[in-house]
Amino acid sequence: MNLLPETEKYVVDQELKSRKVASQFYILSFVLVVLSVLSLSIYFIEGAKYFEVKSKITQEVVPGNVDFTDLLALPEALNSKVTILNALNYSTSTLSYISAIIENKPSAVQVMGIAYKKDSIIITGLSDTREALSIFINNLKESHVFEDASVPVSDFTKERNLEFTLTAILAHK
Repeated sequence: MNLLPETEKYVVDQELKSRKVASQFYILSFVLVVLSVLSLSIYFIEGAKYFEVKSKITQEVVPGNVDFTDLLALPEALNSKVTILNALNYSTSTLSYISAIIENKPSAVQVMGIAYKKDSIIITGLSDTREALSIFINNLKESHVFEDASVPVSDFTKERNLEFTLTAILAHK
C-alpha cells in the first residue's frame, strides 16, 4: 500500500537524485584538491633536488679556490718552447731529425721520448741489449743529421732491458 501520492513521490525522487549529484560533486572536488596538493608538493620537491644537484655539479666543474698562477705562467712557458723550436730552424727541419732517429733505430730499441734542447736532441728509451743500443748510437753518428751521439756509461750497466738517455748533437749545415 502506497501512502504518498504520485506527485510527492516524484518530488522525493528528484531530491534524492539531486543529493546524489551533489555528493558526487563534493567527492570529485575533494579528490581534485588532494591530487593538486600532491602534484604541487612533488613539483616543488623535485625542483629543489634539481637545483641542489645543479649547484653540486657547478661546484665540481668550477671550484671556488682555483689557482690561476699556473695558467698565467703558461704563455711564458710556451714562448720558451717556441724559441727552442725556432732555434732548430736551420737548413734541416724538425721532421727530418725525427725521421733520422726512426730510420736509424734498430728493432730492438724502443724510443719512449724525444726532447729538444738548443743544439741537441735528447732521446729516452729502452733497449733489449747493449749491442742494439751501441748500433743505434753508431747509426746516429754516421748519419749526416747528427754530429755526435752519446749515452752516459751508467746506462750500460745492465746486459738486457737497458733504459737509456741518449744525447744527439745536431749537425749545422
